[in-house]
Amino acid sequence: MNIQVPRGRNMTVEQYLEFEPKSPRRHEYLAGEVFEQIAGTPRHDAIATRMFAATRSHLERAPWQTFMSDTKVRIKAPMREYFYYPDLVVISSPAWRAEGGEQARFVCSPTLIVEVVSPVTQNIDRREKAQMYRAIPTLEEYVLIAEEESEVTIRRRSENWQPVTYNALEDIAQLQSIGLSLPLGLVYEDLPV
Repeated sequence: MNIQVPRGRNMTVEQYLEFEPKSPRRHEYLAGEVFEQIAGTPRHDAIATRMFAATRSHLERAPWQTFMSDTKVRIKAPMREYFYYPDLVVISSPAWRAEGGEQARFVCSPTLIVEVVSPVTQNIDRREKAQMYRAIPTLEEYVLIAEEESEVTIRRRSENWQPVTYNALEDIAQLQSIGLSLPLGLVYEDLPV
């Protein structure tokens, strides 16, 4: 099956939501435009997997749902909508059920979003997405994990989105929204080159 991405800014939200599940590749939707996602490197995938495992394990018996990069986050702005694929999303179980649970095609009310930042995506992750994610009323923390160096940056709503950065492998990043103390060594040690 050959699926074509419509050209220009003519794709509606409804067209995108119909098109995206049939596509062999993932696409983000930005106010009418569709952008194909770049495949991650082994290092990127290892970091994202470690974050998922640590978060999932920590929240195992808690009322939360944790999702990796195949779950879209919907952002509604005045007269525009956006759909992004973060590397990790945490949403409360009641909110997840209210949004449709397993039948949902996207989530709207995450508490925590994590992006693994590569040299190719850093401008989008650090600027565009950081700004857009702030529009989500339920979002408490936005976490950026550098792929190429030991650096975890956390932005919190409660701290007016000012960055808190951890750099040393001995540092422990505090994900306050879910009560997780995350050693940077757990994220970065023995990664693929």
